Amino acid sequence: MRAIGIVLSIFLLIICFNGCSKDEDAVAELEQDALESQTTDYLDETPAEETASPMEEVPETPETAMTPETAPVEEPIEMPSQPEGEGYTIQVAAGTNPAYARYLAGIFMDRGYEAFVTEAIIDGETFYRIRVGNYATLTEARNAGTEIQDKFSTDFWIDNNI
Repeated sequence: MRAIGIVLSIFLLIICFNGCSKDEDAVAELEQDALESQTTDYLDETPAEETASPMEEVPETPETAMTPETAPVEEPIEMPSQPEGEGYTIQVAAGTNPAYARYLAGIFMDRGYEAFVTEAIIDGETFYRIRVGNYATLTEARNAGTEIQDKFSTDFWIDNNI
């Protein structure tokens, strides 16, 4: 049985190698045809009647004109203040854009967390830290941070309330 398996394997290998050989000239010709078909400039083939015309300008009317006086006013998000005293807080993000920091804090507030933004000046640059919660013990903060990490795929940093 073993000898038959070896003979069949050798036979299959011979068939594969002989059947897979190709004429190199035919392969080169096919490659050249493929390259030529890829370099066709389709923009030159567009008929003149199908070209796009510029958009017509819409005249501004009092209803469509936007000025600082008529622009809708967005209500600022009320942020909780930074906790004071002993305890721990979780930092979930930081950046240099204050509007984005407030936006991220708002997302965490919508998710049910007590989020707030703090400022820190490091090497002359202002960073806005997005932080969550006020936890009495390090264990509580670590558990909450792990929950946030698992739910929202974000890293966290535990810091003391100061």
